[in-house]
Amino acid sequence: MANKTTVVLVIVVVAILVGAGLLVALDVFDNNDSVEANVTDAMDRQVQVTEVPQKVVSTSPSTTELIYALGMGDRLVGVSDYCDYPAEVLEAKTNDSIATIGGYWTPDAEKIAALEPDVVFIGSDVQVQKDLIPLLEDFNITVIALYEGKNVTEVYWNIDLVGQVLFCENAASELRTRMTEIITNIGNTIGSQAQKPRVMVAVWLDPIYVAGNGTFVHDIIEFAGGINAFEDMTGFPDVSKEAVLLANPDVIIVAATMMVSDAKSPEDVRSDIMDDVIFQETNAVHDDKVYVAMGQAENAFLRPGVRIVDGLQLLTMILYPGNFTGDPMPLIIPSNYESLIPDPVHTETATSMETVQVRA
Repeated sequence: MANKTTVVLVIVVVAILVGAGLLVALDVFDNNDSVEANVTDAMDRQVQVTEVPQKVVSTSPSTTELIYALGMGDRLVGVSDYCDYPAEVLEAKTNDSIATIGGYWTPDAEKIAALEPDVVFIGSDVQVQKDLIPLLEDFNITVIALYEGKNVTEVYWNIDLVGQVLFCENAASELRTRMTEIITNIGNTIGSQAQKPRVMVAVWLDPIYVAGNGTFVHDIIEFAGGINAFEDMTGFPDVSKEAVLLANPDVIIVAATMMVSDAKSPEDVRSDIMDDVIFQETNAVHDDKVYVAMGQAENAFLRPGVRIVDGLQLLTMILYPGNFTGDPMPLIIPSNYESLIPDPVHTETATSMETVQVRA
């Protein structure tokens, strides 16, 4: 009888241990106070996190989107004025369950400190955000500097870093894998192309600013099977109309909807290009391939975060419409663009969507 009891106890103990392991794998024990993470942030600072952060502040839209994509949006207590995606963050800001802590260039240290966050994510490329470090550390608030996101690699580094700090490394790994799969699937869909279209992404029109080399936008263009018409320049340079004519893009993407106002519609912005006597000499205008990305579609092109793969899908469908079923991409790409692409990164059911399919 004793032996039988011992066997039963062993089975019960093993079951408990196995169950605990499964719970840990499912992040059920995320609130475990005994956890510890030692990370090196984007400013090469060694930062120790000794408990799972329950209250988090994000100072940029791309960071907020990443935190939601990792399933950690409920940890956010403060975000920037410009954080507007996904819809949950707008709702939370409206009902005051998430506070706003100032603009991207004007974060308010007092507002952040008043929220008593466990961790604050800042940008390593913005001096006013870096200036927050000593101010917040005086309140014993942990500050993590994230990478600028100049390319896809740095976006991946941010995913890993936030995953470590929020103790959701499995979710971070899955997100990276999903993004990589989207990029790979796009490459397989378009295959090798003998003639690659030249692409101009304009982030402002008066004066004209474009995306050059050394930017995540450049990566998007190349992954989409295009050639950056301004690959000989770096960053986001300003260029003349004559330089645009010399570059002669086959496709122009306008991601500058701040130029849209009550007096100027996106159609007006597009018409300004189409009617310009210099632009009319470009292939893009001649072939009617000038696109204006609105709202969140614009942000998918311009925010250095997880939605770069959404921007990639939008651009690929513009460059190679014959590789996709469904209607062609509209010349004015709407803010609610998700139904236009096969796999929006924030949409869990994206793979089951039927609006757009890849041709076999």
